[in-house]
Amino acid sequence: MRSLKLALMLLLVVSANAFAEKSDEQSLIEYEKQVSTYWSQAKQTDQQLIESGKQLATTRQLLEQQQKQLDRQTALLGRWERILKRQEALLDALERNEERAHRKAN
Repeated sequence: MRSLKLALMLLLVVSANAFAEKSDEQSLIEYEKQVSTYWSQAKQTDQQLIESGKQLATTRQLLEQQQKQLDRQTALLGRWERILKRQEALLDALERNEERAHRKAN
């Protein structure tokens, strides 16, 4: 934003010098209009940058919240996977025991 303002100021100084050389009233009126237009545009650009910054901050917060939620869900998924593996191992062991018991009975 600072470089934009510096560029506008430089443009205004150059324009002022050019208009000062002509020194008629119409040139001064045109110069004032240009200055007003440039200044309005600079204010508008500044406001847009402020709004964009606010939106970026909000988006960043939302992304951080989503990342935390994703991390929690990933941790829960890992726990469920470990639980399922233990249950599968227990089922396998139970099936083997049933097979042994069935063989001994025969």
